[in-house]
Amino acid sequence: MKKVLILTGCVAVVAALAFWQMRTRSAPSATPALTAEYSTSNGALGVETLMKNVDNYRGNVFVEGVVSAVSTTNQMLAMIDLREFQACGLEQCAEFTLPVRWAGTMPAVGQAVRAEGDVQETRGKFVFVAKALEKRGPQEIESK
Repeated sequence: MKKVLILTGCVAVVAALAFWQMRTRSAPSATPALTAEYSTSNGALGVETLMKNVDNYRGNVFVEGVVSAVSTTNQMLAMIDLREFQACGLEQCAEFTLPVRWAGTMPAVGQAVRAEGDVQETRGKFVFVAKALEKRGPQEIESK
């Protein structure tokens, strides 16, 4: 029961971070933007693809996206799709935000990342539990 409460709390914190980010982002983002068109690489899924078809991707998967929020206290981060990042940066036009549980060093907001892990469901909420996460630069993400 404690694990369920902790997981629910983590999901709530990520949602609160996303809401806070939306409310405080009236000025243009100071984080560096990807300057060219990029797609996911080597069979990795985009955030949107994973979230639209989560039932089709059970087990170990790779997902690429851009970090839109971080909570080091709760070991959670939020990822948005690369395509959505290219369209509007970190502004809140992203339709899909993936909550990710990660126990390692947190990447910076605006950092492109590739995560390996699996989707877990608790009380109807999905969380991507990453067992590996690597920072990616624009040069490391294959061009379309």
